[in-house]
Amino acid sequence: MNLGFAFTYIFQDPDWLKKVGLAAVISLIPIVGFIILLGWGLEIIQRTLNNNPTPLPDWDDFGGHLQRGWKPLVVILAYSLPLFIMTICQSTLQLGVTLGAQNMDSATVGTTIMTVLICMSLLILFVSIAFGILTSVAIGNLAAKGELRDAFQFREIFRLFRAGMGPYIIQFIVMGFASMVLGTVGMLFCFVGIFIVQAYLVTVFSNLTAQSYKIAKSVLAPPSQI
Repeated sequence: MNLGFAFTYIFQDPDWLKKVGLAAVISLIPIVGFIILLGWGLEIIQRTLNNNPTPLPDWDDFGGHLQRGWKPLVVILAYSLPLFIMTICQSTLQLGVTLGAQNMDSATVGTTIMTVLICMSLLILFVSIAFGILTSVAIGNLAAKGELRDAFQFREIFRLFRAGMGPYIIQFIVMGFASMVLGTVGMLFCFVGIFIVQAYLVTVFSNLTAQSYKIAKSVLAPPSQI
């Protein structure tokens, strides 16, 4: 897995500044801009999987990016649903603790409830990591095969994850670290810098997703196909 290439490959495109700049501007559009950016990123994954020498799409197919973008959006929302439900459960439990705190006479009861809350927080953290990684696997499968249903072929998704577990986990860690560092840099340039960083991170995520998918598929492929 070439991590450095994921951060530098865009500079091989002579029009990279225009393409990433337009992506940043488009992402300023509420809601719709985010969907278009997802469609643009999905095409980057597809081009990378197909070894296209120009992995960064131009913006002459604006409508196409919008049309493609709803698919990864659905994947992200669907794979975030378990985390959303668990967060609501935790908030409800915390509210119940707050309302019932004045009636707690036993330190043991209070300790038990706090222990449950801590365990639930750790479980939510684990679920967020697990489903964050699986989202990348699902989007990679979506990009490779083109149909939304391919992102929800859970048996295949888990097979891909097991085959490429190392790269997918590394991708998750790298993207988290890059988002934190570059996000901080973007904030230094006020409002505009955040959207430039967001557009750039889409290109990094797309390349890493394609790399991880290729590795997983190579592991799963029969010896005659390697």
